Amino acid sequence: CTFRRFDTVKQLLDEMPHSLGVPPVDDIFITIIRGLVLDLAYKFHGSPSLKIVNSILDVLEKEDIDMAREFHRKSMMASGVEGDDYTFGILMKGGVAPNTVVYNTLLHALCRNGKFGRARNLMNEMKDPNDVTFNILISGYYKEGNSVQALVLLEKSFSMGFVPDVVSVTKVLEILSNAGHATEAAEVLERVESMGGLLDVVAYNTLIKGFCGAGKVMVGLHFLKQMESKGCLPNVDTYNVLISGFCESKMLDLVLDLFNDMKTDGIKWNFVTFYTIIIGLCSEGRIEDGFSTLELMEESKEGSRGHISPYNSIIYGLLKQN
Repeated sequence: CTFRRFDTVKQLLDEMPHSLGVPPVDDIFITIIRGLVLDLAYKFHGSPSLKIVNSILDVLEKEDIDMAREFHRKSMMASGVEGDDYTFGILMKGGVAPNTVVYNTLLHALCRNGKFGRARNLMNEMKDPNDVTFNILISGYYKEGNSVQALVLLEKSFSMGFVPDVVSVTKVLEILSNAGHATEAAEVLERVESMGGLLDVVAYNTLIKGFCGAGKVMVGLHFLKQMESKGCLPNVDTYNVLISGFCESKMLDLVLDLFNDMKTDGIKWNFVTFYTIIIGLCSEGRIEDGFSTLELMEESKEGSRGHISPYNSIIYGLLKQN
């Protein structure tokens, strides 16, 4: 099949019952089908389209649903061909209940195409949804911006004993935080951890950003301490979010404390760190501290990176002072 010698393939098939005493097995037929499809596709299309593959699946399903599913797994998925809802509609025919893997693959296709209602109805048909099922749907509702359904599914996953992965949980935290519900986001985080789920620095940063955006910077600082106590180390983004929040709240002494804590903890300052502090200090008339931070920026490897914004902030502060 690889060399497209289909005349030889036919001869071998004819000889198998006589020479081996057994007929060809399903794997051989699947290999031949795949070879024929690719041969025709390369002749007329360059590569097999999803429409061609769906046609093959449709034919196979009418003969043997197991062979159709095997063709999907070994030929389509192995080749990186992603099916659509029609593909998986074919696979779910035949009177044989699809397994969780087939269901999840179909759910992924439906969510990718924005068909969330159909995806939810399909999930309700499942006897044994798993954590992957919930991850797929929560991510789908996140992309749609539907925080209510994402939370409903998160709650359902908890009730069934599942803890969604850190990516899905972070998406829920982001939806809640962006909607001004940072407190509810914190409750989700704490519940996930109480069920044994492990959260990373991105999840904590999302929550801290939510509290800072709501003006609750001290609560954000509390979660910085909490993540450290649980062995989740903060990064430069964690500190930058807090520094920005404290600048907005005009709590500049705490800003400088955080700036120094970064050095103590071995976290390198970046341009965002310097610029946020400089503009915060200068806007409140603390030009001398702004100059000191500017000098540190120029001495660091980060430098100004060609940006004139920090210098403009100093100039603006001086003009405002005079």
